[in-house]
Formats: sequence, structure tokens, C-alpha cells
Amino acid sequence: MRKLNIIALLICIPLLVTGCYHAQITTGEDPSTDVYQESWAVGWLGGLIGPDIVQAQNHCTHGVARVETQLSFANQFVTFLTGGIFSPMTITVTCAAASAQANPDEDAVIEMDKTGSDEYVQEVFQEAANTAQKLNKPVYVDFR
Repeated sequence: MRKLNIIALLICIPLLVTGCYHAQITTGEDPSTDVYQESWAVGWLGGLIGPDIVQAQNHCTHGVARVETQLSFANQFVTFLTGGIFSPMTITVTCAAASAQANPDEDAVIEMDKTGSDEYVQEVFQEAANTAQKLNKPVYVDFR
């Protein structure tokens, strides 16, 4: 009976003392109510091989305000059951709200042909940098 209690204790203690891992990255943009979530993003070997890249640009038209990664209890339980081989996580992307910078002034946009040579691309970005310095505000390069 004592041996059974020790085994039960050894199984329960790791489950009771583990917290739900949580990391949050913010970009400084104002968040919107638009949220994209992957509850079972596939990772392997205890997270050594992370999940695929979340293609946030497919969901967030105005950029990203916050990215959160979390190991929920269910994620951790599945990782425990597989001995750490399969280690899923929850990824939540909060999209940025539309801002005034989403529609910049005409003088702050430089159009660029995306089929141009390397030298052409360097010239356009140098022009954008010079214009941004002159206007003292961001300048956008619009790839056409």
C-alpha cells in the first residue's frame, strides 16, 4: 500500500506544481478585437522543434498588436502522455487596429516596381530614407 502511495505521489506532484507556461510579445500597436488562435500548434521534443510559423498577414490586415504563446493544461498533459515527443502549444495573435498611419500622406509614399534590379531597389530605399528624414515622419514604399 505504501509503495502505491509513493507512485501516486510521484505522478501527481509534477502535474500539480507545473504552471501554464505563458509568453506575450507586444508590438506597441493598438489592439483590435480581431483575434486568431491556434489551440494545438504542433511542436516536437519538448519544444526543441517549434510549431510552424503563424501566417498572421493572412488574418491581420493592419498588422499585429500582440502574440501570445501558452502551454495550457491540456497541452502539457498531452506532452506528458507522449513523453515530450509531441508538445503542442496554444498561439494567440491579436491583430492591430486600423490607425491613421494606414493611410499615409501622398508625399510619404514612394512607388517601386517590384521587378527592378538590385541597384534600383537600393536607390528607391535611399530615396525613402532621405524623404523620411526631410519630412520627419515614416515613408512607405509601395511595391507595384
